[in-house]
Amino acid sequence: MFAVTGGATYMLDPEPTGGNIPKGDESTNGLSWNPEMLQPIGSAFVGYRFDVKGNKRANVIGAWGTMGSHSAATLTRLFAKQELLSDVNGTQGNQFFTELEGGFLLKEMFRLSGGKGAQNYINLSGENVQMNYNVATAGLHIPLSRNISWNTSVSMLFGQDFSQYTLRPTSGISFKFNTLRL
Repeated sequence: MFAVTGGATYMLDPEPTGGNIPKGDESTNGLSWNPEMLQPIGSAFVGYRFDVKGNKRANVIGAWGTMGSHSAATLTRLFAKQELLSDVNGTQGNQFFTELEGGFLLKEMFRLSGGKGAQNYINLSGENVQMNYNVATAGLHIPLSRNISWNTSVSMLFGQDFSQYTLRPTSGISFKFNTLRL
């Protein structure tokens, strides 16, 4: 099975505490909508389908590669949550992250996966900096047609350079292909 997904991600921070953390229109709640936190994301999945019975949905084991971007406002919120000194150069535009995860699609509908991620950004000195983290994802793939599904998931970013967990919901449309039948 091969699938390509495009969509949007939203950096979620349930407890912004610092005065310089970008928030929505509110002054106290980090869960309120802020369009600056909405960013593009894309992923590719390669997996092996097993436990196929007729035309029913199979279980799949495989790997996801994900790439997305964060704005300076999103990175400022992320670094504040991680209690890291934010030295993000806000004039550099969106800055990219990549993730590689392995896991399962149960009945081609429920995703459970985990792996490693890296957030790259340009600091105030113009240097490229990479922060590493672990990622765990749970999601739901809702079929819209035979080869198209709506995917929604929540990833938890934690560990390595991150001192606290951060949640990142994602939603998008996936095009899947069952390429090889053995």
